Order: sequence, then structure tokens, then C-alpha cells
Amino acid sequence: MDRIIKKQIETYRPNFLEHGISPKGTFQNDLITQEERHLELLNPLFKHKSTHFSICDVGSGLCDLHGLLNKLNIAHDYTGIEIVDEMVEASKKLWPRANVVN
Repeated sequence: MDRIIKKQIETYRPNFLEHGISPKGTFQNDLITQEERHLELLNPLFKHKSTHFSICDVGSGLCDLHGLLNKLNIAHDYTGIEIVDEMVEASKKLWPRANVVN
């Protein structure tokens, strides 16, 4: 396994196992700042694409970006890519219609 990927898994897996399905489980402070961060990432997309779009979220964690898009009723196709197996499995349970891969 690539040493960078191994280091990422060694960092994120224990944190997720300790904090679970929560912002802290993905090293976020809280839900408010997490959503603000996602909105900043999405703003350029919103300016250029006002209708249904596709998004690939690399390092998707628990697919919270997908959750925010759903919360805002924004039509989209979502693919999340995550290297921590436990996060992938949790995301698939949280978002059964999302495409989440390891």
C-alpha cells in the first residue's frame, strides 16, 4: 500500500472509530462550520451550473457534502471516494442512493 494512503488511513480510521458518525468523526469542528466550508467549495459551481450536475467528492468521509446538497434540495449525481473502509460502509448506510467507493 502506498505510504501516503497508509498514513491517511492510520490518521482517519482511529478518529472515526472514536467519534463515529459526527463532524468530529471526520475532524470537523461542528456541523455549522462544516456546512460553511462545503458552501464555500460549492459557490463557484452554483454560479456556473444552476441545474442538475454531477460531483465527485474525493476524500468524502461520511459524504456530508452530499447530505448538504440534499438538505438544500439541489439536484445532483454524487460519487464519494473514501479510503477508510468503515467510513465507506457508514456512508453507504447513510446514503443508500449515493455512489460511494473505496
